[in-house]
Amino acid sequence: MKKVDYMTPSRNDNGEYSHNYMEHIVKRKPTFRVSLWKALIVLAVIIANLLLLIITVKVPALMIFPWFLSGVFVWWVYRFFNVEYEYVMASGEIDVDMIYGKKQRKRMVSVKINEMELIAPLSDQSASRCSDPSIQKRFTALSSADAPDGYFAIFHHPKHGKSVLFFEVPNKAKNILKYYNSSNFVILK
Repeated sequence: MKKVDYMTPSRNDNGEYSHNYMEHIVKRKPTFRVSLWKALIVLAVIIANLLLLIITVKVPALMIFPWFLSGVFVWWVYRFFNVEYEYVMASGEIDVDMIYGKKQRKRMVSVKINEMELIAPLSDQSASRCSDPSIQKRFTALSSADAPDGYFAIFHHPKHGKSVLFFEVPNKAKNILKYYNSSNFVILK
């Protein structure tokens, strides 16, 4: 009989990782505010280029450099509007990364699942605990405010103090969260 080490991720016969490993990516949906910012940036670049065109009408060769810079500026800014969140659950720990423009990755938070005080759906009556004034830091990694699988987790972060993480939990993640912290995990029936 094969001995299985549950503390290290291992693949099963289908090539999937075992029950204690999961990766999940969600893309942040654009809100009206984000769309408004995009439109304002494009409008500002167009106005700036028209003003530069009027100023440099006598020397058109000078326009190439500002147009190039405005194109680079728009490309650089737009990648911050294309945000994805990646959740990796491995060996009882959850790492949440923010990915900008599918290129730049920034670690938002890393926390042990068994150290979470409460893990519950946003639609649960315990969601009122998220507005507790003692919470010093809020990490939001949801695709939208009304995400159907939206959960929150309250925990103590060594750097930020009492914190809350808003994230989406697919079925496999529910099993992992329940496995590592069944006493503080709330499942809606």
